[in-house]
Amino acid sequence: MRLSCRLLLAVLTLSSMSSVALADGPYEPNETAAQATPAPSAIAGALETPQDIDWYRFYAKPKRQVGLLALLNGACSSRVGRISAQVYDADGGYGLPVIDLTLGYNFRDSDHPKTADQASFTSEVGHRYFIAVRQSLCQGVGYTLQLAPTEDLTATLRDTVECQTARGAATAARRKLYGLRAATKKAHGARRRSLGSRAQLQQQQVELTTATQTSTCTRRPLDRYPFI
Repeated sequence: MRLSCRLLLAVLTLSSMSSVALADGPYEPNETAAQATPAPSAIAGALETPQDIDWYRFYAKPKRQVGLLALLNGACSSRVGRISAQVYDADGGYGLPVIDLTLGYNFRDSDHPKTADQASFTSEVGHRYFIAVRQSLCQGVGYTLQLAPTEDLTATLRDTVECQTARGAATAARRKLYGLRAATKKAHGARRRSLGSRAQLQQQQVELTTATQTSTCTRRPLDRYPFI
């Protein structure tokens, strides 16, 4: 019985290991967007296992043309092997990539694999951007990614335009409430009652704008498609 239990434990352990992307590259672990490595301007990596996905994140100054260059540093084991590099906007884009690059198998000319691909997009204020690198029949082959221009990349994440607007509305509502309360304390009689009523209504407006700010400024979680 003791031997059987040990054998069962070994089988379960091997089974669980086979379903995990075991990789020890320079940026690991970065198999999900939540684990994404902050992207330097130049990245050199490889997908060490069939299940491995490399995720990188970066921020950019608003309304800038940001380009991504992808290079294949070897030959895939299969003629149809390929590596894809996709840039996702986590705060927009409806889950579709803003950049979609493919290296390796060339659909237009199958005799000449694609070793380089490049595209660019326009960045938005306060948006989070992620690069997902995947492979098919191209395990272990190195790739290089280059973001440019480097001066348009930033390590600081700003609020989105929508969040800035909601935050401003909430601040203005609170200031108006403070003014009404201060005026109520100095007033007398009917005017005081009138200002008190307005203050109560303004308190509701403060609660509304505060809730709107919280909702608008809450970042989209990274556990939904395609951020998995």
